[in-house]
Amino acid sequence: MSLQMTLIFLLLLGDMVLLSLYVLPLPHTVQKKLVLVFNKLRQSQHAKIGMIFTMSVVGLLFIDAARVGLGAPAEPEQHHHHKWSIPVSASWPHKAKIFYAQRNLYISGAVLFFSFAILVVHFHVEALTVAKDSLSKGTKEPVKTDIGSIGLEELKQQIKQKDLDILALKKQTKSLAEAYKKISDELNNDDDLVIVDKKKD
Repeated sequence: MSLQMTLIFLLLLGDMVLLSLYVLPLPHTVQKKLVLVFNKLRQSQHAKIGMIFTMSVVGLLFIDAARVGLGAPAEPEQHHHHKWSIPVSASWPHKAKIFYAQRNLYISGAVLFFSFAILVVHFHVEALTVAKDSLSKGTKEPVKTDIGSIGLEELKQQIKQKDLDILALKKQTKSLAEAYKKISDELNNDDDLVIVDKKKD
C-alpha cells in the first residue's frame, strides 16, 4: 500500500473512531465536550482549509479509482495457435491494477461516507445536548411569575396548599347544602302542620 493510501486508511480509522464516540451512550458532559471541540475545529480557518483539501483529494482519488476499477475493460484473452493449447486469461499486472483500483475505491468511498455521517450525527448530538441543557435549566432555575421569583419546590407546595383549600371549600359547600336541606325540610313540615290545624278548625 502506498503512502497516500496509508494516510487515507488512517483517516478512515479516525472517522470510524470519531463516529463511534458520537454513537456510544457516553455521559452528557463527555458528549458536550466532544461537540464543543468539533465546533471549534469547524470554526477554525486552518481546520476548514485542511478538511476541504483532504476531502478534495479523497474525492479525486475516488473518481480515479472508479474510472480504473469499474470503467476499464478487461484485457482480452490470448490464445495460442496450437489447437490443443489452453486459453490464457488477462495478464496478472492488469488484474493487479484493477484489484488495487477497487481497493482504493472502497477505502476512499468509505472515508467520504463516514465524513458525511459524522456531520449528520454531530448535528443530532448537538441538538440533543442543547435540549438536555435546556431541560436541566428548566428544572433548576426558579420560575418567574407576577408575584416574584418562586422556586419549583415552593411552587409545588403552593399548588398543594391550593388543592387543600379547594377540598376544604368543597366540604363546607357540602355541609351548607345539607344544613339548607335540613332547614327547608323542617319548614315544610311546619307548614304542613299549620295547614292540618286549619282544616281541623
